[in-house]
Amino acid sequence: MLDPQKLRIDPEAVARALRPRGYELDLPAWRQLEEQRKELQIRMQDLQNRKNQDAREIGQAKSRGEDITALLQQVKNLGDDLASAEAEFTTVKNLQTAWAMEMPNLALPEVPQGRDESANLELRRWGQPHAFDFEPRDHVALGESNGLMDAESAARLAGARFTVLKGSFSRLHRALAQYMLDVHAGLDACLGDTQHPPLDRVRRFFEMTQQSYRKEGYMGCLLGGLGQELSGVSEVFRRKIEKCFADIAARLAVCLEAARQRGDIPSDTDVRRLASLLVDCWEGAALRSRLRRNAAPLKAMLDFLFRPATAR
Repeated sequence: MLDPQKLRIDPEAVARALRPRGYELDLPAWRQLEEQRKELQIRMQDLQNRKNQDAREIGQAKSRGEDITALLQQVKNLGDDLASAEAEFTTVKNLQTAWAMEMPNLALPEVPQGRDESANLELRRWGQPHAFDFEPRDHVALGESNGLMDAESAARLAGARFTVLKGSFSRLHRALAQYMLDVHAGLDACLGDTQHPPLDRVRRFFEMTQQSYRKEGYMGCLLGGLGQELSGVSEVFRRKIEKCFADIAARLAVCLEAARQRGDIPSDTDVRRLASLLVDCWEGAALRSRLRRNAAPLKAMLDFLFRPATAR
């Protein structure tokens, strides 16, 4: 969805940017909705302020022993008016949100204009396409020929654009899903334990992960291993693996922010960058651990990164 601030501050610029994408923004209708939103927001603030003022006057009148019946009724009327204004405001906001959801994303100024991919420009090329001595097939054809994917059965079960995974492919899919469930369960258990300082919670998560590696014979990180094997084969797969790592780093960053606010790490620390660095270092240590078949690289990485911070 488009940034609401852009639509509020400069709807004309948004309309110009949308036009090359084949979308005509009805500016008068949008401005009318925006004016309604602003008027209702101002009205809500005014009613809330008046209600708060009357509530204070009620307290003062009661302390003086005065009759507050009229004031109570006035506060009730203001509350009713406020509820009505809030309902109208919500309706207008929902209309704006639904409309914005229909608008295409804004393209960067350097993106060439065109109705479809035929207008794309090739900016650079790395290497040369591989020349096969056979006719290559896509992943769907390969999966069906090996009995690992069944699009025909999926169409009967759920409709088009779905496929049933079978055999080892199905087990791999389930293993990846279960792996991420286990990772996030570990994050919940460690990072959510507020009885320990934030940095201790982060370290405990990595130590718990280290224990799982030990039970599996130090085979390394499943995500990291798959990423190394398949990221050069499938761009879609590479992006999904990177998204998994980014999700882990995002959760670590929340805990690191708590550490920053406590003064456990410098106040100018970029916690998102630090979280990403922790994940990167861990993946490198996991690879070395797999090569050595022991936990030494993992422990050395944790000691190096956490001892200086926890000593402060």
